[in-house]
Amino acid sequence: MDDQFNQNTANNAGQPFNPYANPQQGNPYVNRQQGNPNAGPQPQGEPHVNQAQQPQGNVPPNNPYAAPPIRQKPPRRRSVGRDVVMAVLMGISCFIMVDCYLWTGTLGMGFAIGAMVFLIAEVWYIAPFVKRKSVYSVLCIVLFAAGCVSLAFSADFFYKLLTLLGLMVLSACMVMDSMDLRTSEPDSFGSIGDYFYVVYAASFGKIGAGMYGLFHREAKDGTKKKAGFGKALLGLLIALPFVALLAFLLYNGDEAFRGMLDNINLDKAPQKVLSIILAIPAFILLFSRLFSLRDLKRERRQESGKGLDSTVLFFFLLGVSIVYIAYLFSQLAYFFNGFMSFLPQDFTYAEYARRGFFELTVVSMINIVIVILCTALCRKKEGKLPLGVKLASLFLCVFSLVLAFTEFAKMKMYMDNYGLTRLRVLTVLFMLFLAVVFLTLIVRLFIRKTPYMKVAVIFGAALVIALNFVNIDSVIAQYNVNAYETGKLETIDVHTITRLNDAAVPYLLELAEDKDTEVAQEAVDSLYYRWRSLHKNGKWDSSKWEYAPGELIDYDYKGFNLTSHQARTLLLANEEMILSRRTTE
Repeated sequence: MDDQFNQNTANNAGQPFNPYANPQQGNPYVNRQQGNPNAGPQPQGEPHVNQAQQPQGNVPPNNPYAAPPIRQKPPRRRSVGRDVVMAVLMGISCFIMVDCYLWTGTLGMGFAIGAMVFLIAEVWYIAPFVKRKSVYSVLCIVLFAAGCVSLAFSADFFYKLLTLLGLMVLSACMVMDSMDLRTSEPDSFGSIGDYFYVVYAASFGKIGAGMYGLFHREAKDGTKKKAGFGKALLGLLIALPFVALLAFLLYNGDEAFRGMLDNINLDKAPQKVLSIILAIPAFILLFSRLFSLRDLKRERRQESGKGLDSTVLFFFLLGVSIVYIAYLFSQLAYFFNGFMSFLPQDFTYAEYARRGFFELTVVSMINIVIVILCTALCRKKEGKLPLGVKLASLFLCVFSLVLAFTEFAKMKMYMDNYGLTRLRVLTVLFMLFLAVVFLTLIVRLFIRKTPYMKVAVIFGAALVIALNFVNIDSVIAQYNVNAYETGKLETIDVHTITRLNDAAVPYLLELAEDKDTEVAQEAVDSLYYRWRSLHKNGKWDSSKWEYAPGELIDYDYKGFNLTSHQARTLLLANEEMILSRRTTE
């Protein structure tokens, strides 16, 4: 045996040791094969495969020294005609939205048009690749379109900003649900991670794939070709000097052509160039996300069936419930006085309502987290939640609902005595949202498939969009003025109405005719400053000791909204009265 080994070693002298070498080269560490003098008895019933016949990158079954499998990245997909059309629509959408917001400072009709173009491009592009159709996806699309339209109604930037955030959530949820991009079960904490994957990883993480597809085309017959953007750009650059020369000659030789060029306002050309530059990053992210959706394949995680023991969770919920019961009894009169419109001693209406809202917010949010965590982490029997955990969770939800309705009653008492403000109305709407969430959680405790997260998304988005259509500031101003004129409110805070958006103009005009001269003068002064904001290039006239406004600001479709348009019309119609009665500056 030693002589045979020495002979094999001599045959391989001068060669480096290679554990992956062919068995015929005398390597004693590779799989044995028939004909090899070092080969031992082969296992019966299994045909032996020569290592040389193994596919590249696969590990032979009994060889611990075989090369590890080679992972090859899948080739990047080239763009086709549908991708190009989507890119054009997406580019137009990004330019419109950036240009309209950048030079108006508001989310008006122009921005709404750009957002609608984005929705059309997104829905049209993913339509052939939709894996599941659901009512939830349809509702997301409908609410997105309604949110775009609502931007043309409201004049309040804060409400519009909330609407824009809602549109982003609706878009991502529609894509995630339609393309089935979930790895976790719906209405679980894992689904929140799926949402952030669609929003961030599928956009920032797919920029390279999107740019590759943007500049590499694939013909209908499957052949590869360049996208042609470079050729088109080269052609435009070559044409520029000829275009300038021809335009100069035609400008001096034809009156009609000269008149047309004179009517073109080139002063805004730098603005358009800046809008294009700022729209490019938004286009890259949005295009990359949509372009990569066709290639995204995410497998569902299988439920392990493990979880925390129901006894542990039950006693945890029981301990929390005992604290809430003791707290409820100790504060029984304090909580329920609101239903009887009774103010406790040593409390003002403001202190009574604000203290309750803080408690509602903290306790309710803690209860939401506790209920969702316990129901998600609990070890279930045949997919059903144990009765003890279910009942304890039900108590927390009911207790939170009691708090919500109690705080609503106290807030109503507060508003009846002091009128409405934006913060008070938003507080009531937030409590309404929490109440809907808790009601959905209660239903989910008994009907496991209740989509409480989807209900929260749809209801929350609808509530925010309704703020623009209803125009909450108009409701606030109307309620306060009517309550003051009917005697329900003894006084009225004109400064509170002044801080509202343009929806308050009709009611300021009404207060300008009030019999209380102080209230009327304060309303007129507010109207004057709003009237002055409609002008530009104003100057201070020292001879008359007053401010002389310049020309009216142009008002086009970009920043248009119905509320500001109506306020502008009323201010200009009452210009004479406002200027004659304003306080000297």
